[in-house]
Amino acid sequence: MPWTIRPVSMLASCAEEWQVINRAATDTPLLDFRFVRDAVSEFANGSEALVTYYDNAMPRAMAILRRATPFSWQTLQPANAPLGFWVGERSCNVEDLLRRLAIALPPQSGMISITQQDPLISPRPAASPHLSTLDYIASASITFPNSFAEYMEGRSKNFRHNISRQRNRLKRENIRARLELVTTAAEMPKAVRDFSELEIASWKGEINSAVKTDEPQGRFYVKLLQSFAEFGEALVYRYYFNERLVASDLCLRRNGTLIILKTACDETLQGLSPAHLMRMDAFAELLDNHSIRRVEFYGPVWDWHTRLTDDVRQMYHINYYRWRIARMLHDLHTAPHRRAPAKTSPSGPKSVSQPA
Repeated sequence: MPWTIRPVSMLASCAEEWQVINRAATDTPLLDFRFVRDAVSEFANGSEALVTYYDNAMPRAMAILRRATPFSWQTLQPANAPLGFWVGERSCNVEDLLRRLAIALPPQSGMISITQQDPLISPRPAASPHLSTLDYIASASITFPNSFAEYMEGRSKNFRHNISRQRNRLKRENIRARLELVTTAAEMPKAVRDFSELEIASWKGEINSAVKTDEPQGRFYVKLLQSFAEFGEALVYRYYFNERLVASDLCLRRNGTLIILKTACDETLQGLSPAHLMRMDAFAELLDNHSIRRVEFYGPVWDWHTRLTDDVRQMYHINYYRWRIARMLHDLHTAPHRRAPAKTSPSGPKSVSQPA
């Protein structure tokens, strides 16, 4: 059978196979084996399945699946992972792969969901009687021109004026803004601790969703940033007003692309946007001195994104139904959710329907 099903505990033994497939696709750090390994270590419960598709003894696709219901499976999707844990060579036909996988899974399994896919990494497949796709979120990115000065020229006059006004205020109040880049593995635990303190003091702390270093989220980011820092692919930038930390971003970088995983800032500052100011200084430094040509946000588009960029694309989920009756039953179950108005941010849709 082309699909091999193993317990997720065997993930480490399949590291090279996973890496080979990811490199053959787009080589995104979000589906790098180290990212998946560190997420599994903190967010998996051990019941998940590691599935691998072989063609002529070569791995062509892999995924980590968990049971969503007694009759369906979906990719492991921790809240801290922008993408569902599925990798496949771009030449593969996704519907054919899922058809074969549905046969390999237990007989009662009628549906497989591949969550949170990026069309730049996995082109959105066409719908069919057995396959559908659902909009997830619109996500923003920036593709930079040749210099930071040219990028700023492309932003609105109001945006440039607002940044200039804030910088002038800092000068009047004798506040020195300073950007710090953290890149070594040894520095990452402290960088995450400081980031955590900013988040705990924000609205995320009020709803108990802030990163805490003694909980799975915090441990995940420390492991992740340390493992990527060993290869020069982790970056935390921090912004100070004098000696006060006011903003920080946790990031990965590869092949000229910076991926912002998490953002935190001091929300007590009135009339100032430390995160915006930090990004302007960080983008100038990274673009002009570190060969960064693209920034990915991988989050719902908000109004502040549209001040930074005009580039937005739609992410999506995939649902495969082993039998048409399974699709009919799922459509009946999700129909009330589809009829409900979509929740929106000021700049567009935030979320639509869940895959399973």
